[in-house]
This record gives sequence, C-alpha cells and structure tokens, in this order.
Amino acid sequence: MNLFLDTSVVLAAIGSKNGASRFVTNIARRQNWSLFVSDYVIRETELNLKALSFIDQAHFHFLKSTWIVVKDVVTFEWVTIFEKTKDRPILFSASAYKDVLLTLDHADFGTILNMSIYGLEVLKPRDFLQLERKRNRLAHD
Repeated sequence: MNLFLDTSVVLAAIGSKNGASRFVTNIARRQNWSLFVSDYVIRETELNLKALSFIDQAHFHFLKSTWIVVKDVVTFEWVTIFEKTKDRPILFSASAYKDVLLTLDHADFGTILNMSIYGLEVLKPRDFLQLERKRNRLAHD
C-alpha cells in the first residue's frame, strides 16, 4: 500500500516518540507500506523543524531512509475544488501515487478528511490504523 505523508505527519513522527504517526512509520516496512513524500514535503519539514521542542534525530534519519521521494505534482487532470492553494501540491502529488494521504493538518485538509478523492483516501494516521485494524490487515508482533 502506498502512503503519502503530509508534512504534519512527518513532523509528528520525529517530534514525538508516541502517537499514530510514529507508529505508522515504525511498522511501515513490516506492513509492506511504501512511504511517499514529495520535494514540497521535504522543504516544508526542513522549514518547520525549528519549531519543534523535541526532535528524535535518529528516527528522522531512519525515516528519511524509508521515503520514496517523488516530484511535486502541481496540476490535476480532474476537476478539483480545494481552497488551500499552498497544499494543492500535497493533494495532487498524493493522488499521483495513491492509496492514502496521511495528514494531521485539520485546518487545511479538514474538509476532505475521511473522504476519498478520486480513489485517494485522506485520513489521519490514527484513523488509518483503526481502519486497517478493522479490515484485519495489521500484522501482529
């Protein structure tokens, strides 16, 4: 399964040792999930790192080694009404490499959270994990 990580999920995974974002990144390989980010996500992450009070550098380096980095997609072939212009590259890039866009950015993605946009599920990491558990697709230790 292809998971596209929004900047908010990347920051949460490296800024906290607990939580769904960290858990998703920790078990991705075992679950056979591919973690996608775009150049835009990387730039946003680097800009926002200073705002974190805690950064797990070891996990950040591990996480970067697991990413599949893709080019930003800035246009979309289908009609899309998405008010947050600055986050269109996230939505469009995720759509190009779909299955799931993981985000914690309720302010920008709140109107499409827990929805499917042209086959792309937009979920918070916790909701994604709950859905995978409900579908009986989480590997057990």
